[in-house]
Amino acid sequence: MKKFRILAVFLSCIFILSACTKDTVNNSTDSERSVEDQQEVLEDLVDSEADEIPQSKSSNSSSITSEDSESDENPTELPQKPQNYTKIATIDYTFIFNLSEDMIGVNLDSRYGMIDRTGKEIIAPRLGGIGQFNNGLARASADGVKWGLINKEGEAIVPLTTYQHIGEFVDGSAVVEIGRAESGGMTKYTFISEDGIASPERSYFDVTKPQEGLVAYSDYNFLLTYGREYWGFMDTKGNVVIENKYRDVGNFSEGLAAMRVYGINKWGFIDKTGKEVIPALQGSPYVGEFSEGLVVFEDGNTRGFMDKNGERVIQGQFQEAEDFHDGLAKVKQNGYYGYIDKTGNVVVPLEYLRVGDFSEGLAWVTTMELECGFVDKTGNNVIPIQYNDARDFNNGIAAVALMDMVEFDVEWGFVDKDGNEVIAPMYQEVRDSIDGIVQVNLDGYWGILSKSGEEIIPPKYLAIEYLEDGLVAVRDEATRAWDLLLLDSRYLELDNDSEQ
Repeated sequence: MKKFRILAVFLSCIFILSACTKDTVNNSTDSERSVEDQQEVLEDLVDSEADEIPQSKSSNSSSITSEDSESDENPTELPQKPQNYTKIATIDYTFIFNLSEDMIGVNLDSRYGMIDRTGKEIIAPRLGGIGQFNNGLARASADGVKWGLINKEGEAIVPLTTYQHIGEFVDGSAVVEIGRAESGGMTKYTFISEDGIASPERSYFDVTKPQEGLVAYSDYNFLLTYGREYWGFMDTKGNVVIENKYRDVGNFSEGLAAMRVYGINKWGFIDKTGKEVIPALQGSPYVGEFSEGLVVFEDGNTRGFMDKNGERVIQGQFQEAEDFHDGLAKVKQNGYYGYIDKTGNVVVPLEYLRVGDFSEGLAWVTTMELECGFVDKTGNNVIPIQYNDARDFNNGIAAVALMDMVEFDVEWGFVDKDGNEVIAPMYQEVRDSIDGIVQVNLDGYWGILSKSGEEIIPPKYLAIEYLEDGLVAVRDEATRAWDLLLLDSRYLELDNDSEQ
């Protein structure tokens, strides 16, 4: 009787596992892996003399149980491995790109459209162009020449053949270019609100995007009258705040903007009322934008830093100098790069061929021997100089590369902040970590790994696009279609306010 019972168990399991295999092929991330699991379970059942017959669950939670008239014991479930991702939809477009705010751009035969995270088509691919969403609105063009605004439902808030150009929305308004005025070469601009309402049209020779609530502009009438451009500032409603009387102006940063007047080849600074805080005569032939209370200036061929009173707190001594961030500034002296603090003291030695920006407390450096490592903000070499290329840290890891100096083949991997190779250098191409995952290319095919190196999606796809909040699009080589996949949350590092 026991032999017959084992035979019954064996035949039942074949039936069970056949059903599981069908669901596994449709829903698992790796059908080959599921076959191996089935074989292991089958061998365990045949060898077992237990009277229980395990029940198997398919991926859609339906279960199949085998009845045994000679056993009153309840069947038990087989443990299920968590899936790496859930397939959302298969879609057929030429390429796919992120529009942010849970919207996805698509292209088919050089025309643009839009879908949502479920793959539902909101706008069929018929547009000449589409831009990123910001506060529920995106630029869109019917013909690729003139633009309007759409919302997430695909409705036109501003007709899609209205403006030559639409700038970024800042404080609820955006500068838009209407076109050329009928007389002369003056361009007509106006401002629109997020509900599409336009301010009275004005004519300017040029305008810039808003910075700290103000827009720089030059008036074409002044150009016609005086043969020169004169710049000033207006608010985002088009009201003049600072009269246009300057030869040139910079962007506002920390409440100050650089300005230059005719007859004086130096830059000074004004505040938002137009008051000259640093007169041009006290200024410099070159200035940057204020950052952390200091701004780069240039005298002759050297650069230094001045404060908001115009005082040169770090004298001109560098060939190159960049803005301060987190108390440090990148500088170049005698052909070598390093970092200084706000007192001018060197904290990262000026001995490197190149240095990166500090990210998550570390910056990559390249020696004259073309080898890379990482330093901290005190200048200590915390990750050894042993790689041929490196990138900034993101999500606690950074891409590093080793090169075969004979074949010139480059292989990329990732290190953590302790210098551990969490992903060994073996990939031809990688993309920086986003939301805790990395995209890798192996022998021409793309896949996704966790930042600890665990394979989430095997590298077998022609193309891959990480969209937003765990949603990925992968392109199949055989069908050329795209699959939308939602990665399992255990792999992701999302902001608290992000939703999958």
